[in-house]
Amino acid sequence: MQLRTLVGGTVWQLWDTERSWALVDNRPGIGKAVQGGPRRLWDGVDAALQWQDEHHIHGYDFGITVEPDRQWAWAERPERRWEM
Repeated sequence: MQLRTLVGGTVWQLWDTERSWALVDNRPGIGKAVQGGPRRLWDGVDAALQWQDEHHIHGYDFGITVEPDRQWAWAERPERRWEM
């Protein structure tokens, strides 16, 4: 997944190689997301952000493991992971 920020970092454009996309407007009073394609990119990001808030996880608590045939991100310890 790739991310580009627009409008001073308050609008986000996400896309992947499978033709999925999302456009998120996070400006105060707007808070709107539209998405399309086979994968719901923003739904996954939003769920991760909510989980992060609930568990008080900070950016330095995350890691990424990459192997030749797969990769995953993890929080706090490699056992708490999700495939990418």
